[in-house]
Amino acid sequence: TPSSNASSRHRVKPQRAKNSESRVFVHKIRVLDINIAKWGPNLLTFLAACTDYEILLIQETHLAASELAKANVDAKGRRWKAFLTPAQPKAGGTSGGVAILVQNTYTASPPFKASTSKALTGNIDDGFGNDRLLVQFITMPRRL
Repeated sequence: TPSSNASSRHRVKPQRAKNSESRVFVHKIRVLDINIAKWGPNLLTFLAACTDYEILLIQETHLAASELAKANVDAKGRRWKAFLTPAQPKAGGTSGGVAILVQNTYTASPPFKASTSKALTGNIDDGFGNDRLLVQFITMPRRL
């Protein structure tokens, strides 16, 4: 589990390379890919404490379409912007559902595009106006 010591988190502004002709910026974007089995209280506790990553790729949220707005509000209250796909209904529940969560210090360019309950694509700006990152998150079936 990532460190919950929020006071130790300091975001370092990207530094320009010394060569004035260069437009290279150096900074880290830390990404965590996790399978949560279901969106719920344990994940929300984790989100509130998570300071070690800027982007979370979350699979198997099992959120129905009717639950996406509340999940978005829950994430926002914990310093995350959430982009979610609904899980697919199936007998006895749901299947799939993915999310890309971005720390509030980053700018995401909505709309994120969801092609299925297992794929999500979007643009994320680094928060300083320097770089744009294309994020494509696709979960694969267990059997290939």
